[in-house]
Amino acid sequence: MAGGDGDKKVDMTYHLGSSDGPGNIITPIQLRGENYDEWARAIRTSLKAKRKFGFVEGKVPKPTTEEKLEDWIAVHSMLVSWLTNTIEPSVRSTLGEYDDAQLLWNNLKNRFCVVSGTRICQLKTSLGECKQGKTETVAIYFGRLSKIWDELTTYVKVPVCKCGGCTCSIVTQVEKLREEDYLHHFLIGLDGAYASIRTNLLGQEPLPTLDRAYQQVIQAERLRGGELSSSKEERDSIMAFTIQPDTRGKSRFVDNTDKFCNHCNREGHDESSCFQLHGFPEWWGDRPRGGRGPGRGGGRTGRGGGRAGSGRGRGYGAPPVRANKTGGAGTSSGQQAGNSQGLAGATEAAGLAGISATQLQPLLDFLKLSKTKDRLYGPTDEEGDWSG
Repeated sequence: MAGGDGDKKVDMTYHLGSSDGPGNIITPIQLRGENYDEWARAIRTSLKAKRKFGFVEGKVPKPTTEEKLEDWIAVHSMLVSWLTNTIEPSVRSTLGEYDDAQLLWNNLKNRFCVVSGTRICQLKTSLGECKQGKTETVAIYFGRLSKIWDELTTYVKVPVCKCGGCTCSIVTQVEKLREEDYLHHFLIGLDGAYASIRTNLLGQEPLPTLDRAYQQVIQAERLRGGELSSSKEERDSIMAFTIQPDTRGKSRFVDNTDKFCNHCNREGHDESSCFQLHGFPEWWGDRPRGGRGPGRGGGRTGRGGGRAGSGRGRGYGAPPVRANKTGGAGTSSGQQAGNSQGLAGATEAAGLAGISATQLQPLLDFLKLSKTKDRLYGPTDEEGDWSG
């Protein structure tokens, strides 16, 4: 604490609270060099809050009395510690020893604050190119724009009347023009989805303030977000209702109606899956004798006669659905094991695309169990002596 004995009034200029220590970090922003403007603004704000920025600016001269001189030195030492705590080690190592905060502040400003026409031109170009991204919120876009604008206004100051005789409030008018310029940049950079509200705001007379315009755009964004969310949910529901049945159908059935076997002259399969060529699988209920050749009623030449080499009969690689449907209806008297190709081979030979061995196993177990039970005998659909 500075300011003399307890019976004297404390001078708040030199006051340091109990929580003020040399290890304090007054801003989380670390000076790297290229971010000097951002760092300087943060330091300026923090020190003004503590009523100590006057020491850095040089507005508090060195006192002549011994009593205040001691307090002045203590405050400068504290400020030097606070400043160095917010400088990255790589930059801090290049600095000398300082016990005067004003000298340290001016040194950093001369080294890193490069104000030139080139930098101002870059900022104005960036300001014109700053646009809202397709997936960017208005708040994030406005933050990027504000960062560029604040740095530009730091370099380009509004002229202030120094003669003291101005009565037309020219400074206020210049500030208003600058805010309108800021408003134009903000509205022009908005996404095309806000074209209608942008037109409405620019058509108002007088123009709304920047804060008022920002509030209206945020409200429009929230309304638009709710509409987009509802539209997306409805679209997803329609897509799920439309696509799901089609997906299930494609996963269960394979269309083999366009296939034709030149060996047995039957439809529904080709030579690559013909049982007469490759052998009947174990799960086939009516395997012919010898594992090859026609089965009972096969090809319309079985019991009851019929056209030879035409039609569809059991045992000749009929379409997969019919084979699985009637395979357990009966057995031929000379049923023998054919050339078994295993569970996977049977699945491929029968053209059961999309059905794995795990899915097929329950069906095979059922067919094996049915052999031990009473089964119906007699002609079946599409056999030669079928009278139905």
